[in-house]
Amino acid sequence: MRDREAPASTDTSDPVAALLDWHASATDEQKKLIGILCRGAFAMALGDQSEHEPRPLDKVILDFRNRQLAQRIIADDSQRIYITYGAAHLPGVLASLQAADPGWQITTVKWMRGMATPEHLEGALPSMP
Repeated sequence: MRDREAPASTDTSDPVAALLDWHASATDEQKKLIGILCRGAFAMALGDQSEHEPRPLDKVILDFRNRQLAQRIIADDSQRIYITYGAAHLPGVLASLQAADPGWQITTVKWMRGMATPEHLEGALPSMP
C-alpha cells in the first residue's frame, strides 16, 4: 500500500531521473528499502571481488573514479589528507598520484568492512558467514 504517489518525472526518457524523483518523494521506510535494493544490485553488478580479470564496470568504478580522486587530491593544498575509499582503488589512485609527483606515499592504512549484515535482522547473507 502506498501512502502517496511519486510525482511524474520531468524527463521520462531518463530512467535515472525518474528513479531519483521517485526516491525524493518516498517515505523513510521506502527509502530504507530502496537503499537495500540498490546495495544488492550494486553487489550483484560487481560480482565476485576475487576475480583478477578486468570487469566491464571497472572502467567507471575504478579507472574513472581513480583519476577524478587523484586530480582532487593533487589540487588540495592540505598537508594531511584522510580518504575513505574502497580497497580496489588504492593501487590506481597511488599510481596516478606518483605519476604526478613521485613523492606521494601512503603513511597509514586502516581497513573496515564497508557493508555488513544489518545487526537487527536474523540470519546471514549468502556471501557472509
